[in-house]
Amino acid sequence: MKTKKGSVLLIVLILLTASLALSVYLSEKNTESYAKVANIKNTLQANIVAATAASSVAEILKDDNNKSDSQDDIWATPFSYNQDNIFINVSVTPLNGKININNLYNSTSDVSKRIISSFEKIVADYNINLASLHKLADYIDNDTENMPFGMENEQIEYYGRKLNIKNKPLETFYESSLIVDNGSYNVLKNIFTSDTGETKININFASKDVLNYYIPELTPYVEDIIKYRESKVFNDISEIRKASNIPNDIYQAIIQYITVKSDNYYLRINIEISDNLFYYHSLINKKEGILIFFKGLNENYF
Repeated sequence: MKTKKGSVLLIVLILLTASLALSVYLSEKNTESYAKVANIKNTLQANIVAATAASSVAEILKDDNNKSDSQDDIWATPFSYNQDNIFINVSVTPLNGKININNLYNSTSDVSKRIISSFEKIVADYNINLASLHKLADYIDNDTENMPFGMENEQIEYYGRKLNIKNKPLETFYESSLIVDNGSYNVLKNIFTSDTGETKININFASKDVLNYYIPELTPYVEDIIKYRESKVFNDISEIRKASNIPNDIYQAIIQYITVKSDNYYLRINIEISDNLFYYHSLINKKEGILIFFKGLNENYF
């Protein structure tokens, strides 16, 4: 294992301690309604377990001094724990394995132009509605000029509510489901994320689609890149040329868009206690720790 504190036992012990402490406390309370108190107990227990897990993961990521992030790192392997009617599943994903759609907010940058360009390729490959993507771009970007099929100066109706164009970054990518149709959203959520500033793609985690759409210069070499990392890790961006014979001019053109490290991670925690399901989501920065933590739906928010 690569991390200093990269021990799953750390999480298990802390979770057990939190669960047992809460159970003892609540068992001592006099109650009139067992069902009501049981529900409160389950909710509080889930809250404590989730918050403790998020803090533990944040510490593990902070202490990870590896040169690169890879799918071999212990935090990259989903962790599950099941005992005494409590089931916990924890998964961690680096956000720069996807395209950061929030870069549309800077509509004059080369990065935002790459995102817009990727829309047309996605439409062609998945036969989805280009108008949905243009509406989403207008919702995020910081100008007042309509995309060809967008709606910069109109309100968007969502289940009887009128939504004004935001012209700000998304707080979570799930927010985009308010703008695009379901078919488009189900495609986009596998390609895009909402981040706080990442412009580079982690070549150890990016899918074939992400590489093709965001860095089209690499399209002739993507299959080789994916195959190479099935058995090896890119410890430096220069090692991408070990995967395929990428010409120097292309390599020089794309080095500003690729990385092997991550700054921000999406933590998802699923908890089942006595047949009650709870879902927690967190955005964690490697240096600053937990940036966002909330209880949500059974959805991927980033």
